[in-house]
Amino acid sequence: MSTHERTASEFSQDADGEPPPSPGADGMIDKALDVQREWTNLIISWRLAPKKEEEAANIVQKMMSSFLATGHDDALDGTPGGEGVNPKKDQSSEITKKAIQAKVFPSKIGLKIKGVKKIKKGGIAINTDLKEDIEKLIEEFKKIDEIVNNNEIIKPLPRKPRIVIYGVDNDLTKEEVQENLVSQNNDMTTEGFAVLSSFQGKQGKNWITQLNPDVYQRIKDRDRLNIVWTRLKFREYLRVMQCYKCFRYGHIRERCRNDESCVRCGKGHRSTNCEKDMKCRNCSFHNSIFATKFKTDHLANDTNCKIRSKEIEVLRSQIDYGQ
Repeated sequence: MSTHERTASEFSQDADGEPPPSPGADGMIDKALDVQREWTNLIISWRLAPKKEEEAANIVQKMMSSFLATGHDDALDGTPGGEGVNPKKDQSSEITKKAIQAKVFPSKIGLKIKGVKKIKKGGIAINTDLKEDIEKLIEEFKKIDEIVNNNEIIKPLPRKPRIVIYGVDNDLTKEEVQENLVSQNNDMTTEGFAVLSSFQGKQGKNWITQLNPDVYQRIKDRDRLNIVWTRLKFREYLRVMQCYKCFRYGHIRERCRNDESCVRCGKGHRSTNCEKDMKCRNCSFHNSIFATKFKTDHLANDTNCKIRSKEIEVLRSQIDYGQ
């Protein structure tokens, strides 16, 4: 992997190793493509001329204000700005979605819908950027008897904070890691605590653990945690999905349907040996769509990229920090 293709995670700059690209059942890579990403990727894949791209951008802006788009990798796994709608009778998710869309119009009540995903038992999961928006949506549902009478509205609990602990002895099992963390560190409790999974680093295994929000608040400013005979570094686990092929956010290389892009200049060639001026394709595209003025003179995977910062903000908005 080249220096341009480092993992886009909060701990990528100093972790000795990379987490697996898709830890699936543990839900460690959270929340996938929202409507903005889906249409951003689509327009880029069209390779439009400047005038046509501007025309397409105008279409996207209109659609984003009124259309519930699909395209998430995950459903509502603990998103504060999320809601599930399960039908009381046996029917498909597509029928449920169309029934909701026929009765509720986000643009009329000022909602920002991130996306809608089909889930089990004919239900749908609805994601929004803000908790306030989901509360507004619930209130709107309550006004419509057909929705209330025919569906069960589910509001999931937010996710708990997670940390990654670096360089744990390879011989320790998951159970031993958990036992030692709880017994050797003040304020650690078993309530809400879970050792989720690990990935190999240079100095040992890096373990990802989930904490009770209160416990996280008590330990978050510490430098290290005790495990057996060692004191090990840790950091909050906030992994941002970024593709190493097109360098868009919200998916990984293995699932990328876009053409390859240079991380340095944003053009359609490999990043190796590119000497063109730096121009972040993500900030550039955001500027063209939303008339923002984000700086673009950086790599598309730069840790100080404005778009990356926004991705991290979204991740943090989905976590219960107990404050």
